[in-house]
Amino acid sequence: MRDGNPTETAMLSAQLQIDTDWQSLAPAAGGIGRWVADLDSGLCVVDPTWRRLMDLPHLDAAFPMVDFFEFIMPEDRAHVGTAIEESRATGAAFAVEYRVVHPSGKVMWIDGAGRPMTTADGRKLLIGVNHDVTAFRQAQERAELMAGEMAHRIKNIFALVGGMFNMAARSSDTREALIESFQGRLRALSDVNSLTFSGNRLLVRLRALVDTTLGALVEAGQIDVELTNDFALNGTAAQTVVLSLNELLTNAVKHGALSDPKGRVALSILVSDGDFVLTWRETAPHEITPPAKLTGFGMRVLRSMTVATFDGVPEFDWAPTGLTFRCTWKAAEMSYTEGNRYADQVVEQAVRATESRGS
Repeated sequence: MRDGNPTETAMLSAQLQIDTDWQSLAPAAGGIGRWVADLDSGLCVVDPTWRRLMDLPHLDAAFPMVDFFEFIMPEDRAHVGTAIEESRATGAAFAVEYRVVHPSGKVMWIDGAGRPMTTADGRKLLIGVNHDVTAFRQAQERAELMAGEMAHRIKNIFALVGGMFNMAARSSDTREALIESFQGRLRALSDVNSLTFSGNRLLVRLRALVDTTLGALVEAGQIDVELTNDFALNGTAAQTVVLSLNELLTNAVKHGALSDPKGRVALSILVSDGDFVLTWRETAPHEITPPAKLTGFGMRVLRSMTVATFDGVPEFDWAPTGLTFRCTWKAAEMSYTEGNRYADQVVEQAVRATESRGS
């Protein structure tokens, strides 16, 4: 780059001293609208950036302040009015956040700041700026919603883990058996919660859940899978399904069809006529004897947790070729949709708000 000659340098240096253009450019670039209010007459004058920022076509460049107050959310009007009066009475800086409701129904959060001044002829003015902080407030609201949901989920997870440990302890005869039993279930729970928090929503895709839980045996051809694609489970449903699959798999490997390399399992999880139906059907090459102990932790998951989760209906058929387990739930209760009984509806509200504000 060539060096500037003295004439060019002097010209540019002189231009830097002229700050009028900079004063008008900076607010426009930063999205900050400027205004002046005459506190005696109530007249307010705004600049073009303010008008573009506020997007209130009914207001001219000069208007009575009371006209603008009509767009302020009713519960915020007294707050703004009090801030103006305190600034006028005390000479203190004006600072207030409030909401503006556009004719379209869109709500904006505005950060207003300014200071009072008195003109040479004694008129009291309030000069200030408005800045759109809607995105910040929305992000704050989403963070608060998500924090509440996280607290709720963590509380539930701790309760579930405690219950798992107690049941595993009651059904284990040795320390080693307790460790094996508890760690297996804990890994399954960890896997499903990793899936739950892997995206921008607290949901688990059915296909991802099955792949994570049974993927190796599916790839090896020992488990055939038929699924309703693109079905999204809510957090409670996902935890129950993954623990159920883990128990069915553990039983099949220890006592059932998968204890033989030639054994096979057919798993179907289908949504039909409003029902969510999980079917696990084992086919062993030799006769299978049902476990003598049907009251252990695994059976409690399959018999009790399935029922406690949205009133599931479990069915067991111990055939000579292995176990056939079937459980039916209402699909609307298991899915990640607004209105189900799980706290996902709180998250759905946050997601809907995010999507509508971003559109």
